[in-house]
Amino acid sequence: MVLPERSRKLIEEARGLNNEDNYRDMRHWVFTPHEYLQSYNYSMIKGTKAHFIAYLNGTIVRSDMHRSRVGYWKGSLNHIASMDGYLNGKPLSSVFSKYVRGLGYIYRQYHGMERIDYISEADGSLHIQMLSSDRQDLSLSFQIGHSAAWPSRSTAETFDFVIDDKRVSVSSDIAHTSIIINSPDRIEITASDDTVFVSFHDLTEAEIIISDTDSDGSGDMDETLKYHEQVADIAVLETPDPKFNKLFLWAKHDLLEFSS
Repeated sequence: MVLPERSRKLIEEARGLNNEDNYRDMRHWVFTPHEYLQSYNYSMIKGTKAHFIAYLNGTIVRSDMHRSRVGYWKGSLNHIASMDGYLNGKPLSSVFSKYVRGLGYIYRQYHGMERIDYISEADGSLHIQMLSSDRQDLSLSFQIGHSAAWPSRSTAETFDFVIDDKRVSVSSDIAHTSIIINSPDRIEITASDDTVFVSFHDLTEAEIIISDTDSDGSGDMDETLKYHEQVADIAVLETPDPKFNKLFLWAKHDLLEFSS
């Protein structure tokens, strides 16, 4: 079993949420798009060491704006500039059906697959966990960034790829990025120019860990969620208005993320 029990419980909980829960569930925000373009608003997960900005549907397109911070960043270095994928030959954006924001993680539902993203508070690694009961064929692409944040204009021109079983190491004169795939399923990994391609055949479950080291990364989700959930016990304020109470809780969480 690749996905830990905590992840499976979060997936099960998020699966049962709908838009009505925005008015009765303090710890989740739920969004189900009614139009295709609604899934292209931005979302972010962030810890003290790294962040990942993507569209609500889980993909992201590289921005040419020099001050942009989309994708996966650790500190002042960009590691993943863009991410895209296809599920049974269809773009992820077209089979995306639900987004749930929890304290410290994001859940996404697609037709045939579920996914949770979080940033490990221990080491800043990005974890993308996927679960499918229908044995889907999934292909993902990760464009490597290796650029430094403004005011620097440093950007890597060439990349060295090393593919070893279910691990990819990418090096340049700017940064080093590791992509590790944990899955019992058959996987194919290739690389070309500045992009890593990962194909899952008959996907059941998988975890992708992206970091700046070749270690397996810290996957202690419990500690990560504990860090984010601490806001519930800071500056406690309860009013007769549940809507206000929820907004106050999430304002504290926003401050926690943006102050780090």
